[in-house]
Amino acid sequence: MQERSSQPSAPVVIRTRCDACGEIRLTDEDVAVRRRVGEPDGTVAFRCPRCGLRQVHPLTRDQLRRLADDGIYAVVWLDPAEVREPRPAGPPFTPDDVLAFHELLEQPNWFERLRADDAH
Repeated sequence: MQERSSQPSAPVVIRTRCDACGEIRLTDEDVAVRRRVGEPDGTVAFRCPRCGLRQVHPLTRDQLRRLADDGIYAVVWLDPAEVREPRPAGPPFTPDDVLAFHELLEQPNWFERLRADDAH
């Protein structure tokens, strides 16, 4: 059985690029690594320590594996259920549709009118 060390481990240093500053170095505490369920690739998000620009860069499966070998694991997430729901039939809402709905809601019998339209 291997004993765990009570000594804190040294932070892992990650070299990456800032879109504004060029090459930078970050620690494992400076990044958020994510991967969507069912996808082999992922992303790394960070804020540049020089300019403060927030960035998200793609990661390949091999890059994710190398980070995991260094103890940096991706947070795996699911798309919200709404993304997988079927789209309703018909054209998308327009600003005119939103205005018409707003005007309908100003009427005292708006609910009855809405139900009557739905019955057709």
